Amino acid sequence: MSSRKLEVILTEGVDGLGKAGDVVNVALGFAKNRLFNGQAVPKNKENLRRIESIRIRADKVLAKQKEDADATAKTLHEMVFSFEKKVHDQNKLYGSVSQNEVLEKIRKETGIEFDKHKLIMHDHIKEIGEFPFAIRLHPEVTIEIKVVVKGLSES
Repeated sequence: MSSRKLEVILTEGVDGLGKAGDVVNVALGFAKNRLFNGQAVPKNKENLRRIESIRIRADKVLAKQKEDADATAKTLHEMVFSFEKKVHDQNKLYGSVSQNEVLEKIRKETGIEFDKHKLIMHDHIKEIGEFPFAIRLHPEVTIEIKVVVKGLSES
């Protein structure tokens, strides 16, 4: 079964897809579910005429976003976020530390919130130890934080 494709014009940069003003070919469902929330518009004659103004506006927005990302990076750079969880045999956790828990800890300790897709965490943490994670704040700004999980005894 082949998926239907649609050409869209990106109104803002999308990781792995392109920057604002780019014309890209994407699956119809992806366009409807992810891009038509303000990240892209359908490719048509009217929107093609607007592409240059979209690019100019996007360059200004991208510059502002990079400035904001740099400020956030200074705050978060090399920060350590600690969790205490119950453990059982061989330092394995009962349960895990999820991406949402890490994001909530960052928000509580710094007041900074960002989209979960920016935290590069491929799986839940299931044992005690130190774990470095990258946060992609902007296409040009990626920082590293450390998550430390300490064990609590069962008693």
